[in-house]
Amino acid sequence: MTKNPRNNPYYRLNNIYRGIKTRCYNSNRKEYERYGGRGITMCEEWRDSDRRTHKGWEAFKQWSLLNGYTDEKTIDRIDNNKGYSPENCRWVSVTVQANNKRTNHFITHNGETKTIAQWSEEVGVNYGTLQSRVTRNKMNTEKALKNENYHNKMITYKGQTKPLSIWCKELNLIYTKTYSRLFKYHWSVEKSFELQGNSTTLQITYKNKTQSIADWCRELKLDYVKINGRISHLHWSAEKAFETK
Repeated sequence: MTKNPRNNPYYRLNNIYRGIKTRCYNSNRKEYERYGGRGITMCEEWRDSDRRTHKGWEAFKQWSLLNGYTDEKTIDRIDNNKGYSPENCRWVSVTVQANNKRTNHFITHNGETKTIAQWSEEVGVNYGTLQSRVTRNKMNTEKALKNENYHNKMITYKGQTKPLSIWCKELNLIYTKTYSRLFKYHWSVEKSFELQGNSTTLQITYKNKTQSIADWCRELKLDYVKINGRISHLHWSAEKAFETK
């Protein structure tokens, strides 16, 4: 598998996969004690390390794409005392995963108490940045939650101009995900605000017909993994994704 992320839409997903195996089986790594060292393992289906077929990786990738994986999500074990398997894993936002941790750090601001992850989504400050400000740099709450350059990007949508944070609150959008769509992937405002769902529920319009990626692949006899990667990760148009050989 190529190590160049620009040419591999599954570069991040593969790093997550390898990270799981490292935590579970490499006793030289410091995180091993909290995973493999206490009996957390990877199911045989995902662990299979056949170097010719990469069966384990392929099984993990297929499961991920069919169960809500996006570049904004992380893998989460439903029961923290059990290992990594299709039955015990899910793809969730940073907020959900961070809120599941026993070591949550709570912040009270303006009479509201929330976890760092919840405040991260609320005010639009990156989770890692906010955690560092609060726990390492010991910033006061008001200063830690403030990031004007990031938070107050002005966006015009349907004839109205407001800060992106306000749009996200009004339209019930995840700030960090919407920010990435606009400024990392350079999506239009309309597409960033209006396109909902993950890769398994995402509705694609092609030749005046709308249905999911999976349904299009069945109808056009296309490879789901390839087409999903083109649309969900490389952000190709439906025409380019379906018609490029």
